Amino acid sequence: MLDELRVAGALLRLALDRYLNTCLAIKCSSVEYPGLVGQPQLAYSTSRIVLDEVTLLAEHETKLRESKVAILQAINPRPDVVPVSKLPVDILVRVFEQLTKEEYGHAIKL
Repeated sequence: MLDELRVAGALLRLALDRYLNTCLAIKCSSVEYPGLVGQPQLAYSTSRIVLDEVTLLAEHETKLRESKVAILQAINPRPDVVPVSKLPVDILVRVFEQLTKEEYGHAIKL
């Protein structure tokens, strides 16, 4: 699984670099050729593709956020990564009681 994560991460980085470079190239070409004068059908087709891609970006962002959450949840219980998980439960309870007392004026008893 970890090898798959490394490979998938490397491929994602390459794909994102390629995607960014393509988006930047489209941006530059739209500045150089703003209306594609004399080619309204081509201009419409290009605009439609770009607008569709903008819509898909929201889906990509959602998947990236979900991936980040999954990775963080995978490492949260690891004491070598998150030292607070080494603390005994009674200490954690006291910490959270103190926090709720400071925040709400009284401790929440568990």
